[in-house]
Amino acid sequence: MNCKELRDDINKLRELHDSLSASLEKMNETGVGNKNVQRINKKVTELEDKLLEKYLDDFAEKNPEVFYPKFGEKIEGFNNRINTSTKLSNDMVFVGGRKGEARILKKKDGKWRFDDWVGGFNGFIGTSIKLSDDEVFVGGDDGEARILKKKDGKWRFDEKISGFSRIIDNIRTSLKLSDNEVFVGGQRGGARILRKKDGKWKFDNEIEGEGLKAILTSTRLSDDEAFVGGGEVARILRKKDGEWKFDDEIEGFDRDIHTSTKLSDDMVFVGGGGYHGEARILRKKDGKWKFDNEIEGFNKYIQTSTKLSDDMVFVCGNEGEARILKLEDISLETLKKHIEDIAKKSSI
Repeated sequence: MNCKELRDDINKLRELHDSLSASLEKMNETGVGNKNVQRINKKVTELEDKLLEKYLDDFAEKNPEVFYPKFGEKIEGFNNRINTSTKLSNDMVFVGGRKGEARILKKKDGKWRFDDWVGGFNGFIGTSIKLSDDEVFVGGDDGEARILKKKDGKWRFDEKISGFSRIIDNIRTSLKLSDNEVFVGGQRGGARILRKKDGKWKFDNEIEGEGLKAILTSTRLSDDEAFVGGGEVARILRKKDGEWKFDDEIEGFDRDIHTSTKLSDDMVFVGGGGYHGEARILRKKDGKWKFDNEIEGFNKYIQTSTKLSDDMVFVCGNEGEARILKLEDISLETLKKHIEDIAKKSSI
């Protein structure tokens, strides 16, 4: 469907609406036709929205400049390579990297800036995940795992958790599955469940099934699905009969996968790269997850990403490069605002 066909169909609906409304004018005078007119108005609006929904996919594909994500401001102040970031509140993000560097990114006067330094982690920080309002799981090299806790308004590293792997493995990803279950993955393919028992977090059963040689990122897709990626391989972690197991492989990412962030129920930002950064959208189509658009504009290997709001994602990578990925609202309301402009430019 093109712009002309869309506008013609909408005009036909409006003509039908006007005709029906006119025929009911006399009934309106007596009050009998009021409910009928209201029903017609509602039906016409519903039909217009259905036409727009049908048109949306084709429109967005042919006019990517309208909805395309764009990188914005660069944020200075982190000394080492950034590997992980976790949102603590609407105006605070935990950011971790090499040599145990850990900082709090804070929003001040509408600008995001690095602030407090958090000491206490022994080495390379590879992953972090929020467990509750005052607890964050942080993992790194040699299976080091700790809890970052909020005490008296300050974030500080607390207890150390042992038992991630029987061999030396570097923790690189973590994903909250429930209030007392966390998926933890390692650089050498280790995969275990971190479970809360009697108020303490402890590593529990290892996840069986065909996995990955390297597990570097994981993102929850639904109650029983998660995206897991590493190297050039991406898979679905699926819950079956109460147990989490690896399932489908997803093809379409050209370089190493290192980070993923859910944008909506059917869109996930996935980043990584080789000599330079690669960023793509993982999109759900016809019940299947597939890689879609590639996003240009990030120069370095992408290490981590964190959703800040419905239209902003914090993305950072090698050599401290940090940017904001701005997302346009791909919705009916956005489409309606652009329909007339696009129709005028079309050959109609």
